[in-house]
Amino acid sequence: MLGTVIYSFFIISLELLLISFVKVNAAVIGICLAIGFFGASISNVLLSVFSNLNRIIAWNPLNMINIMNQLSHPNYSRFTKLTNSQFIIGNMIYTTLFLAIGYFIFKKRRV
Repeated sequence: MLGTVIYSFFIISLELLLISFVKVNAAVIGICLAIGFFGASISNVLLSVFSNLNRIIAWNPLNMINIMNQLSHPNYSRFTKLTNSQFIIGNMIYTTLFLAIGYFIFKKRRV
């Protein structure tokens, strides 16, 4: 349940950022679907290819999509390279960052 709530806030803030940044709604929908379906897989590939940079790559926003899996299956941390508390903090930071950037872009955008 907690993972779903955190993931929802993360995705909503990412969508706000994309909607504010990209002016074509169909493109935003396509990007969000691609991130939703392929984001975690791309992150896992990056973590396996650049295994010597795991401490840095583990904090990428695409890895934060794995929060629902991680919180429901604690052994999932061997794939994501982050603990549960690191995941929660990372999601909160990215959510706040995406909301702030999306807000400032939306504020300056001409409607």
